[in-house]
Amino acid sequence: MNLLKKPICLTQVLLLAASVLWLAPCPGLAKRDGPAMRQLERMVADRPQMLGGHADLAEFLGPELLKTICSLFDGEHAHGQLILWDGDSMKREPLPVLAKHRIPMSNRAASIMVRRTLPSEIKPEIPLSCDLAWSAAIFELHNVANYESFYELIVDTMLDDVDESEFMWRLARIEFDACKKAESFYREHWRRRMLEVGTPSRPQNWVRAATTFEAWYSALPDDGAYLQGSRRHYQQTVRQAQTLRPGFRSREALMRYYMPRVN
Repeated sequence: MNLLKKPICLTQVLLLAASVLWLAPCPGLAKRDGPAMRQLERMVADRPQMLGGHADLAEFLGPELLKTICSLFDGEHAHGQLILWDGDSMKREPLPVLAKHRIPMSNRAASIMVRRTLPSEIKPEIPLSCDLAWSAAIFELHNVANYESFYELIVDTMLDDVDESEFMWRLARIEFDACKKAESFYREHWRRRMLEVGTPSRPQNWVRAATTFEAWYSALPDDGAYLQGSRRHYQQTVRQAQTLRPGFRSREALMRYYMPRVN
């Protein structure tokens, strides 16, 4: 899948966590009709299990957590790039991943997407739990915030400065950073609120067993979904590079063309 045109796979089963929020009005938050609020509303309408069995999301999450998640959708850590909710793209995802994201481009907004059900051939399908869905969404929101690092990797690859093994290593390194940020979100915000409202939350959905990138990456199975997806990203980026017009074969031109304008 092309990093420039299609969603980037989330990490494999180890990283397959899920979670994002929608919000209702609360103090210090964006207006009810604000763009981030609208994306959250769409997400929870598509994935109602993310309400945790509550009728109202503001009641479930409380004002502090709602404000924190709203800031992620508003692009507080992504140079003000609004992040959209995409409820349909996961229907076409062949790899068994829980969530994905699209990085912003000069002509396209960023977005995240989370599966409705667990990736399994078992019938009937099993919906993602509230906790797992939120974990995956929060991970992908942090992935989008690293879009500059993704673009540096893309451009290096298109200019033949990166081979497949280095591409896969660097891609995983960027996403491991998002994993650690999602873990911090869990410890600082999510765990406390779930205890307050009595909603089950499993640390395994949020916290990686490996504490270092090297330990985590070395344990990835070569035929697993994550490394399969990484190889596909590399191959499609190389194919994209072969179609470049002469005027776009410089770092400056590529970054100018693909990078979104900072708000």
